[in-house]
Amino acid sequence: MDAIESDELLRNADMALYDAKGDWRGTFRFFKPEMNTRMKVRRELEMDLRKALASEQFELYYQPLVVLETNEVTTGSKRCCGGIARRADWCRRPTSSRSQRKLG
Repeated sequence: MDAIESDELLRNADMALYDAKGDWRGTFRFFKPEMNTRMKVRRELEMDLRKALASEQFELYYQPLVVLETNEVTTGSKRCCGGIARRADWCRRPTSSRSQRKLG
């Protein structure tokens, strides 16, 4: 059973639709509980990023790209940014004392 309440059924259908849209047109998905888990993680990350932006918690790091053959700094014609931001969910700090106790 996908849901008991109509609101939950619509929410689950929306998640399945969102997941299917990621694979272009002509695709469909049936709701799976993992979709809800992924959405919660994504939403929590979004909220954390919004809080960090509002409280100016971001730090800018500059790492020049150097061409080893010429030892020159390059602007980098390929998109190379975002490596640290993509790993934001790996670097999360525990927010509750319960989580801190688990980590030691």
